[in-house]
Amino acid sequence: MDHDRYPFIKDPKDYIRNLNIVEEANRATAHYLHLKTGKSFEECLKFVEDKIQNDERFRLKPIEITGLRQLPNEDRVLSKVSISTIIDILKRNNHIFSANMVMYNSSESKPSPIKAYITKKKKARKIVKKLGYEADQKKDTVLFQQCENAQKAIKRGIASISGAHISPHNPLFNISGHTSLTSTARVTVSYPNASTERFVSGNRHYWCKDVVIENILTITLNTDYSKLDALIEKYNIYIPTVDEVMDVILRSTQFYWYDEKGMAEIKALVETLSDSQIVSFVYTGDFYQFYTRNDELARSIFDSFLDNHVQLNNPTDEMLDDVVNKANSNVQALACKYCYMFFKGSTLSDVKKNSRENYITYAESILHIEFSLVKYSDLIKTLLTTDNLPPSIFRFPNSIRRAVIGSDTDSVMYTVQRIVIWYFGKLSVTPESVTLASIVNILNNGIIDHVIAQTLRQLGVADDDLFTLQMKNEYDFLIYARANRAKHYGTLMTSREGILFEVPKIELKGVGLVDSKILKEITSCLKKEMISIMNEIVANGKVKAFPIMHRISNLEHIVLQSLKERKITYLVGVNINMEEAYKDPKSSNYLYYEMWEDVFAEKYGHASSPPYRAVKISTIVTSKTRFTKWNKSIDSEIGNKLAEWMAKNEKDYLRQILLPMEIVSSGIPEELISLIDIRSTIADISKGFYILLEMLGLYFGNEDDTQLLSDRLPYDPRHGVVGDYHLILEKQNE
Repeated sequence: MDHDRYPFIKDPKDYIRNLNIVEEANRATAHYLHLKTGKSFEECLKFVEDKIQNDERFRLKPIEITGLRQLPNEDRVLSKVSISTIIDILKRNNHIFSANMVMYNSSESKPSPIKAYITKKKKARKIVKKLGYEADQKKDTVLFQQCENAQKAIKRGIASISGAHISPHNPLFNISGHTSLTSTARVTVSYPNASTERFVSGNRHYWCKDVVIENILTITLNTDYSKLDALIEKYNIYIPTVDEVMDVILRSTQFYWYDEKGMAEIKALVETLSDSQIVSFVYTGDFYQFYTRNDELARSIFDSFLDNHVQLNNPTDEMLDDVVNKANSNVQALACKYCYMFFKGSTLSDVKKNSRENYITYAESILHIEFSLVKYSDLIKTLLTTDNLPPSIFRFPNSIRRAVIGSDTDSVMYTVQRIVIWYFGKLSVTPESVTLASIVNILNNGIIDHVIAQTLRQLGVADDDLFTLQMKNEYDFLIYARANRAKHYGTLMTSREGILFEVPKIELKGVGLVDSKILKEITSCLKKEMISIMNEIVANGKVKAFPIMHRISNLEHIVLQSLKERKITYLVGVNINMEEAYKDPKSSNYLYYEMWEDVFAEKYGHASSPPYRAVKISTIVTSKTRFTKWNKSIDSEIGNKLAEWMAKNEKDYLRQILLPMEIVSSGIPEELISLIDIRSTIADISKGFYILLEMLGLYFGNEDDTQLLSDRLPYDPRHGVVGDYHLILEKQNE
């Protein structure tokens, strides 16, 4: 990787592993005393070290932990060891120390065969994924699906190693391996989350007073002031006042606590800081504070990126390939945005093959981006990619976010809309605003590259593997709509790993939005409704809620009318398999085949022998009393047979009934119409649309289905129905 062309990261040898925990704590304490007393740092440090060594009250007491120690070429034994001994061993042997406090041999001392396997498979998966994405662009759905299946199979193979670690019945058994993986993954995703919050929105995880004080001390202590002072003079960087520094702190503490005495203590510390130390604390890793207080300078940085002026004179093919192939993947992705006019719906290989002029433009865009990065590399290296990691990462899962809208074990999804609003004066979706957002992304992603490298170095990862773990800029979303339930969201995706789509793609996640049990036409309508809403937001910046609500209400009225007419159009389909397929047929779907044959077959016809498709009816008879009352209201012959069947199978009531589709497709038995829990059926069909309304901040549904839109809004064909109105009606009338 060319570090000169991509100034966010350093040469691996320049990432230093610092295991001097006690020494660093002493330095921070001395720095605090230096600021509060005005005495020299050296004098304060000597005072702290003398106190710890000679005063019993301050002397560090040994901390012992119990764990397993592996003897050379033998089994592990239970041992007690002090933390200081562990640190000494780490320093001496440069072992890997995972986040769950398990020590491993370094890759230099004992190479791992599992690492070799994973490295090989990762390369193969990358090739297959790229081939699949290119096939998707060319609308080769067969090849795309083949590649998707192949890359997922490789991914499962890699992931299976973690599962093998916890199973004692295979040679990969390593009980600490799985927890090491999950704990380390949590750390390496939490740091990018915290870093993104700080960079994009000025939000720091200041959950208590001590964290604020410690963060002030560590940042102001670990800053290169010779470089920073030169930076302040060169760019005329604004120096915040004490009150403005307190505003920076309050922005991050307001979610967690407020204590006048504690704030007074913090302010007293801030008042001791020099101008350079204030600049260091306010702007380190925090682009939000930087652009809000240095408007003209921040705009000039973005203007430099947006004003593409690099031109190549008669470049050779080798020169172009060298520029493209050596560029960082984040730079390549941003360059595609610059060239969106010919990259939409095309791949890099297409551009290179079909138009040398466009390929030159792409290479020029890469050089321009790299030129701008190098131009402001002093700012990047001094303020954005310092050695100061976000604080208190062990508590970060409890943090309150401003910019990060979703996260998983290997991803951070965040919004940059505040910066777009600042730059353009409003939230707009244009090629220019999309490019600006991508510029913010390359800055943030570059910082994440640096943060992860720092983290891995502290864990003991070797130079060759320091940049193996990365968070690439995989997806770009024009819109991200999140529901108030885990892993439920909808997005309008414009690109994937640098490949720009000709038409943005809708993506829905969560069983409530893509329930396979719901009629596929309904799911299709939900997707189309989401696309309609997102397109309206892209065009107008907002959406009218009432027409959406009326369209959903109309769908519910159509479903209600369909059920009243005994149609099965909107009922959920299920399978009833042969008796041998079930371990306990009496507790399976097979039981409903026997029910039909014993109770309804004589009147309505015999069902085929399983397997066959059935439709599910949710019932209102959820107690013995309700069932008895309902059973007396229907045809006595059917009612008596059903009562006998219930007694034989030791059932008091029925929460659901499964009916053979081949028979009831012409109409649900009239005896069962009054049995249907119509509200529950309508709510199940409409639940995806209610989640959609939640995304818009409109809450109507509830678990008991006591409130439906159709209760309030009458059927009105002028508003149409969600998704494709004609598709619904055609399906109903089949």
